[in-house]
Amino acid sequence: MPVVISHHKVAGQPNHGRSTETLQLIEARMKSQPIGLDCYPYALRRRSSQRAAPPSPSKTLVTWSKPHPEVAGMSLDEIRAR
Repeated sequence: MPVVISHHKVAGQPNHGRSTETLQLIEARMKSQPIGLDCYPYALRRRSSQRAAPPSPSKTLVTWSKPHPEVAGMSLDEIRAR
C-alpha cells in the first residue's frame, strides 16, 4: 500500500540528530513499498492558545540532499557561510 509521510520531523532538544534513525527506517521500508516523504518545513510553530513564543531551534541540520549531496551533515548556518 502506498504511504505518504507528511511533515516529517523530530521535535525537542533530546531528539536533535535522531532524524538519521527515522530516515534510515523509512529508506529501508521504501525497498518493499512506495513511500512519499517531505520534511516539516518550518523551524517553529505556534498555536493560538500559546501565550509565549516557542524556543528557537539551536540549529537545523541537513541530513541528506539528492540535488546537493555535498551539504549532507551540514547545518543551515554552515551552508549559508559557504
